[in-house]
Amino acid sequence: MNFSDLRAKASEYNHSQGAISNLKDYEIKFLWHFHNQVTKLKEIAGKEFEYLYADLIERNGGIDFQPYLGKAAYISASNFAKACLELDMTHHNLTPNQAYHWIINALHCFDHLVVHYVNLSNLTIIPKGNWLKETHIYQVLIDKGGDSYEIGISFKSIYELRSDFHHIHQIEEKTGKLKIKDLSNAQKKKKLETVISLLKTALETFQAIYTTLTNAKK
Repeated sequence: MNFSDLRAKASEYNHSQGAISNLKDYEIKFLWHFHNQVTKLKEIAGKEFEYLYADLIERNGGIDFQPYLGKAAYISASNFAKACLELDMTHHNLTPNQAYHWIINALHCFDHLVVHYVNLSNLTIIPKGNWLKETHIYQVLIDKGGDSYEIGISFKSIYELRSDFHHIHQIEEKTGKLKIKDLSNAQKKKKLETVISLLKTALETFQAIYTTLTNAKK
């Protein structure tokens, strides 16, 4: 990879580090960023889920998620949260090329929260065949209405946006031949921003429900 390629790669990272003028400058700033990433990940080891949750709602939720979700679900969710944080410790700095992997892992991470919320709500799940469709649980929340609707519609919309990254887009040219068309960086950025906004809405709604229920028990 030549210097021009390295500079282009580094410029994707929006960390207000200033212009990359030479290879040494790139090495210092680009590698220093990843050194900080590793250091922070070590500091929050075992609390990746809470960190990602707090980053998205932009405050400490004050929830101990391990006893809430259960050990197995918490460990799984934390592993997906860690995968998100390995891309960047804050969603504010994500780049278009990181969007797909971040969205996939964030969806898997918080699906554990959705499933547990449905179980606690004693909502009826009617299986269609041997397996539930991936979006079935979101529809259950949508059908319940109220706050559950906000959570369900947000996650269902995120799932649909994820599909835009996952599937190959084919277009027919004037010649009648098919051509693969990738999403542009602008499209990736816009879809990522939408996903983050939807996640914030869902998690803020969950936070409000959890706080209300906790206060009611006091």
